[in-house]
Amino acid sequence: MGQKWLRMLIAPGGSLGGARPKASVVDEAGHLYIAKFPSVKDEYDVGGWEMVVNALAVGCGLNVAPAQAHKFASNYHCFMVRRFDRTNAGRRLHILLRL
Repeated sequence: MGQKWLRMLIAPGGSLGGARPKASVVDEAGHLYIAKFPSVKDEYDVGGWEMVVNALAVGCGLNVAPAQAHKFASNYHCFMVRRFDRTNAGRRLHILLRL
């Protein structure tokens, strides 16, 4: 039964708030991630391309948050980026971003 609920949660087009369907998730090691799920409106693999851009940034030596891409209940990828604004215990870290 848990698998059924998981598939419903990550099904494309789920209403999780924001511009894209997303949720805070924890990996097996206890690291916090923001998971950005595919949308039913997607015409291409947005999550897959976000992973490509992340990998290019890493390859260029930029300091970017670790990321992963996985396929769950869609042909498109779920892009997961590690949260840099929280500790593993979920406490907020105060950050200053330079734009």
